[in-house]
Amino acid sequence: MKKTSYILLLSLLLAFFSCQRKQLPEQQGILPEDITIDIPQSINYEQETLKTATTDKILNGNRIYGYLRTFIHIGHKSTYLLKNTIYKIRKYHLTARSSFSFTGQDNRTKYLKVSRNIFFENKTWQYCLTIKDLQDTSQLSDSSLAFVIYWNTKPKQGVCIIKPYNLDRIKYSYLKNAIFRFDFSENNNNTSQYDKTMTIWLNDLPLDSTKKFSIQNLKMFIGQKQNIIDIYGNSSHPLAWLLVPRNTTGINWSFIASADQNLNIAVAQVGLPPDSIDTDSKSIILGTYSLYNVLKHEFNLWHLLHFGTLPSQDSLDAFLANAKAPAFFNSNGFFHAATLPNKDYAPLVERLNDLSPFNPKQISTMKLKLPELE
Repeated sequence: MKKTSYILLLSLLLAFFSCQRKQLPEQQGILPEDITIDIPQSINYEQETLKTATTDKILNGNRIYGYLRTFIHIGHKSTYLLKNTIYKIRKYHLTARSSFSFTGQDNRTKYLKVSRNIFFENKTWQYCLTIKDLQDTSQLSDSSLAFVIYWNTKPKQGVCIIKPYNLDRIKYSYLKNAIFRFDFSENNNNTSQYDKTMTIWLNDLPLDSTKKFSIQNLKMFIGQKQNIIDIYGNSSHPLAWLLVPRNTTGINWSFIASADQNLNIAVAQVGLPPDSIDTDSKSIILGTYSLYNVLKHEFNLWHLLHFGTLPSQDSLDAFLANAKAPAFFNSNGFFHAATLPNKDYAPLVERLNDLSPFNPKQISTMKLKLPELE
C-alpha cells in the first residue's frame, strides 16, 4: 500500500505553519484544546503487507492484519495532525476578529481570517477560521480554500476541512484533487455513549498504478469512553486484488475494533468486500466477506487454476486459522484468533456487537466538497 496517506497526514500542516509571520500582537487565544484521541499501539502500528505472510503450516497473523493496524495508524496520526496544527496557530493568540496575509512555503499569498456565528451544515458555529490561497486576486473563490475549521466551545465540537494543494501548490502538486475532513466532539455527560469522538475522511488520494493496494478514500470513526477506544471504518482500494487477478478489481478494507488504553490490548474483525457492494449489512460486510471467507475463496481459486484441483479443505482451514474472527492484539500486535485468550478481552469482544463498518460503495464513491464561505 502506498505510504503517501499517513506520511502526508503527519507533515501536511506542521511544516506549513512553521515559518509564518511572528510579529502578530499578543491576544487571548480562542482555539479548541485537547480534541485528539490516543489509540493503543496494540491496534495502531505501521505494518502493511500480505507478502511473505506464511510459515510452514499457518498464515502469519501479524502479517495478514498488518493493513488493519496501518489504516488505524493513519487515523491516529491524523488526530495528531489536527492537534499540532491548532497548536501552531494558537501561538498567534487569535481573537474572534483576527485576519492577516502571509506568504506560504510555495511563495504564494495566503490569507487567514477568524469569523463568528457562521452557518454551516444546518447549524451556527461560534467560530470559523479559514486560510485561503490568494495569489491570483482575480480568482478569489471558494476553490482557493486551503484550511477551514468550524467550532463551538460548549459543548466542544468542530469540523475541519483541508485542501493540501492550496496549502502548498509546489509540495502538494500531486494532491490537486485531495480533500481531508475531521469532525470532533466532546461530551462531559457521564450517560453519553462516548466522552470524545472523531470521524476522519480522506478523499481522492492519488493512486499508484504500480501499487495494487493504493488507497484512494478512507472514512474512520474513533470513539473514547474513559480508557476504552472503539474504532470502525473502511478504506477503498480500486486497484486491489489478492491471489487471482480479476477483470473487475477493487477491495474495500472494512473493520471494527475495540481497545483498552490502560492494558494496551485490542480485538478486531475485518471484512474484504468488493468496493462496489452497496450494503449496510454487517453480516454481509464482515460475515459473507470476512477475512477468513475471502482468503479461503482466493486460495481455493488459486489452487484450482494452478493445479486443476481444490486443496485439502482440512489443511486449508488449519492454514487460515489466524484469519478467523475475532483477532486479538497485545502490545506486540496480533497474537491469537477466534477464541477468547483471557478474561481481559471479554468486554472488548462484547463491544464489537454494537460496531459496524460503513457502506463500502458509499466510501468508494464519496466526494468531499469545499464549503461555500460567507
